[in-house]
Amino acid sequence: MIIDEDKAIRKSVERLLSKDECEVLTAEDGFEVLAIIAVNKPDIIFVDIMMPKLDILSNVHLD
Repeated sequence: MIIDEDKAIRKSVERLLSKDECEVLTAEDGFEVLAIIAVNKPDIIFVDIMMPKLDILSNVHLD
């Protein structure tokens, strides 16, 4: 999964991963991520740390 507000970055990383036949999910912001991971369970997530709307790092809770 690739999370970044910059569409060009998302598409570039998606193309690279797709070459290795990876299934790639993308999201523009933290709210979109929440909806996607409610249904899908990505093996790895590449995330832009500072994002508009919902910043991932400020909303990560460690148990």
